[in-house]
Amino acid sequence: SAEEDKSPVTADEANLLAGARVYQENGCIGCHGSYGQGATAMSKRMYPHIPPLLPPAKGVTDDPVGETHWVVKNGIRFSGMPAFGTKLSDTELWEVTELLQNADKLPASVQQALQKK
Repeated sequence: SAEEDKSPVTADEANLLAGARVYQENGCIGCHGSYGQGATAMSKRMYPHIPPLLPPAKGVTDDPVGETHWVVKNGIRFSGMPAFGTKLSDTELWEVTELLQNADKLPASVQQALQKK
């Protein structure tokens, strides 16, 4: 099952930075927020509300990594969450998944990359 899927990508600084790039370049940041921001204005206009995924929010740090990967790849029906499975490579899907899995313990370089410019 998706819940039991293991990531082929390690959560090292290079992969987390790559995940941060995916997060920024594919619009994730516009809905799910930048580092230190919390809920976005867009999130509050949508129903169901879009969860902030970076600190200070808890995001999906305690969800099984395979479950987060599945959501990024397939989207969530009847919500604003699109599927990225045809837009991103599997490596990119896992990089952004690892970023979200480790959002509460990101190195300073990655935190900086995810702050609002």
